[in-house]
Amino acid sequence: MRLVLALALLAAAPVQADEVLKAFQDWKLAVMPNPVTNVASYFIGTLTSDGDSAFGLQCSPALHSYAFFVEDPIFKVVKPAQKLTLDFRLVNEKPGKLLAVSLGTGRVVVEERHQHPSFNSLLMSVYGAETGVGFSSGSRALLFSLKGFSEAAEELGKKCGFTPNDETQQR
Repeated sequence: MRLVLALALLAAAPVQADEVLKAFQDWKLAVMPNPVTNVASYFIGTLTSDGDSAFGLQCSPALHSYAFFVEDPIFKVVKPAQKLTLDFRLVNEKPGKLLAVSLGTGRVVVEERHQHPSFNSLLMSVYGAETGVGFSSGSRALLFSLKGFSEAAEELGKKCGFTPNDETQQR
């Protein structure tokens, strides 16, 4: 039941936000009212160079948790709640694997609450990196810039009132 609620809350915040609050190089901090909870949801995100795909980090105040998301048309064929493995790699670094869950909308998420090892692996890899990160699933490969990610993530934590892996979080 918790997973279904979490997926519903995460699906309610699309990449196209009502209001972009601030830009951090290639990353933008945005806010959107969540129609499920009527609480503002904050996220940071960036697009591929062709603008077809998005990568971001979202906080969910109702769940007091974070989730990374990757959105691409290739994921529209994946059924809701279906688990899949995403390969990721930072430029000039070793590859890694992530356990993600489909929202059935073209978006897959790596949730702090449900995929904690994968979430931490990605968070520790991208934080402080200023190059790029690539994701692949099957034959599709996506590359996103990380320029501005760390500054945007810091501001996201301030807006949300908590940070990923915050020991004071009440779960």
